Amino acid sequence: MAGGTPPTLNLISGNPVMVSAACTLSVDKSLVILPDTSTLVMMKTGYSDSVPLTAGITCPGNTKISNGTTLTMGTALTDETDISLVGNTGTATGVGIEVLDSDGNRVSASSGTVQQEAFMQKEAGLPGATEKFAVRMVRHPEAKVTPGTIYGTFTLTLTTN
Repeated sequence: MAGGTPPTLNLISGNPVMVSAACTLSVDKSLVILPDTSTLVMMKTGYSDSVPLTAGITCPGNTKISNGTTLTMGTALTDETDISLVGNTGTATGVGIEVLDSDGNRVSASSGTVQQEAFMQKEAGLPGATEKFAVRMVRHPEAKVTPGTIYGTFTLTLTTN
């Protein structure tokens, strides 16, 4: 959100008048700590266990988001080997960071999107819709994995459809 201004969505309230309301996007954790995973496991399976992450979309109470929303993923640093992965700035080599949607499909770090269907925001202050993600470490194909730290950053941006 540029300048700290929350995104503005066009929506239909309880009456059929078009209004504009600020909706917010929140996540249940701002820091995802991936589990310690041995290089042997990474070489054998190709990935670590996943850590869940939930994004919540909250709009003013008693409003309907009639066209749904889109969450777009972005990162300042994509992986050098695979731009659909979040780049690792830590000391481990041969790995990247993968974000999965609720169906287990990769969300590309290069502007990958997840669609949220239309929803009714019943109560103010509570998410009217949620989207579940999973984050894990993945091995680059054919790469040797060396132990070390894994660091990466990605953002989710909320827009209307």
